Amino acid sequence: MAYRDPIEAARLRVERARERIADREERITEALLPRLPKRLARSLRSLREQADTEPEDLEELGQLERLLERYQRALDRAFEEAPKLDRRFNRLPTAFPKRHMPNFSYMFPDSYEETTRRQRQTVHAIVRGFDVDATLNDLAAGYFNRDTPFVVEACFRFEGAPIRLHMMLSTFQGTDAMGRAIVYTWTSYYCLLMLVRPSTPRLELNWASAGRSLLKLIGLKRDVAVGIDALDDAYHIDADPDAAKRLLTPASGEALMRLSQHRSVRLEVGDGLARLEYTAKREHGAELVDAATVLREIRNSKPVPLYRRKKSARTR
Repeated sequence: MAYRDPIEAARLRVERARERIADREERITEALLPRLPKRLARSLRSLREQADTEPEDLEELGQLERLLERYQRALDRAFEEAPKLDRRFNRLPTAFPKRHMPNFSYMFPDSYEETTRRQRQTVHAIVRGFDVDATLNDLAAGYFNRDTPFVVEACFRFEGAPIRLHMMLSTFQGTDAMGRAIVYTWTSYYCLLMLVRPSTPRLELNWASAGRSLLKLIGLKRDVAVGIDALDDAYHIDADPDAAKRLLTPASGEALMRLSQHRSVRLEVGDGLARLEYTAKREHGAELVDAATVLREIRNSKPVPLYRRKKSARTR
């Protein structure tokens, strides 16, 4: 048996250990580390930093070899955690979180005025057209005795996806030319919430107003393009470029362009929730369909895996 220099043998063992580690590191995504148990995540970061050395003598090579063994065991523990975390990260939730309040300033209307009642009934009919089993929360006894309730608050399904709808009216009471009391309704405010995967990336979309254009110009706001010219011109989109293209499909782009005529559209995605707000002069079912379509496309976007499964010998 040929004699091998101890240092060369140690270098060979370190090289093979690094190959095994590189194979494991390649299968980890950037999204996994923040979701691992904190102690394990800290250990992985520390070991990875310490492993990035070039030892010279036999003692240093031995220390590095032992460190790489610990690093490999830590990576293996991460892979044991990964499937469970991945299922949780990419699961489509079915239960709504705590009720979210839209950020609208409005005058709370008298819900018993005939004008307001007719508009509520119109929206109820539209919602029931989507889902005959829709829950109309605002019909519950005592609903309008609560603090700042919505004029319409409903939960329904759109093509199988759960949606929560909040609607408010900006109104005031006055008199007509004959001195009769009437209620003026200026604008209807809508907020639609849809549950999405926790892995769904963050995105913020707003109408491209002059103020937002100025913020973009001075570098305080990001504005990415998704390749749909009309959409890119009409809206400011703050998101990772790849994420924006994945979440804003041609179907949602067309729906957003139809909604853009109101010039008061806001879309926020993050933390497992997609939220779309817009204003309208009247209650049209087509606009609710467009809003629900945008949210459905986001909910149906591809999951984000936390790790890559090991390739089998056949696929290599």
